[in-house]
Amino acid sequence: FDKFYIAPSVYSVKYKDRLIRTTDPNDPSLVYLRNAGKVDAYGAELELGIVPVRRVSIYTSFSYNKAKFKDEKFEGTIDIKDKTVPDTPERMIKLGGRFELMGFRISPSVQYVGSRYGNFINTEKVSPYTLVNLNVQRRIYKGIDLLVDVVNLTDKKYVGRISPGTTAGTYYAGAPFTISAGLRGRF
Repeated sequence: FDKFYIAPSVYSVKYKDRLIRTTDPNDPSLVYLRNAGKVDAYGAELELGIVPVRRVSIYTSFSYNKAKFKDEKFEGTIDIKDKTVPDTPERMIKLGGRFELMGFRISPSVQYVGSRYGNFINTEKVSPYTLVNLNVQRRIYKGIDLLVDVVNLTDKKYVGRISPGTTAGTYYAGAPFTISAGLRGRF
């Protein structure tokens, strides 16, 4: 529409041989793919955006995801039927905007990632987290922009990446408060 958009999407996938990245529990530097068999995954996402006034845009998105193992056993011994696939948050929400002010493009965002499981048998539940990020850009010369990114503005401690295991996962800390700057050029 003129100053408003809506972008719905839905998906459904039936995997026959779902490969999942895992870390060796005895040596976390070793990462390999494991075949988890059949997985049914489905979900939906709805993104809404609006431009209420010139030089201001706001958007939000909501997603709902389900991914379940369909085989009875994993590697012949572990019961995984109807367990949730590790590192699959059921809900995610994002809210952000872009504001243009005195030549600066300021883009704040807040992102919520719901709880996830860290192992195939769903006994290790990882807490949800919310991140606040900020991106600022300014054109400093024809085709050259100065960029400043602030990730995790509130310095939230959270599990960023999970390498699932059969009974125990390997967890990696998410990025702490981080500032980066750079130049982007177009020719």
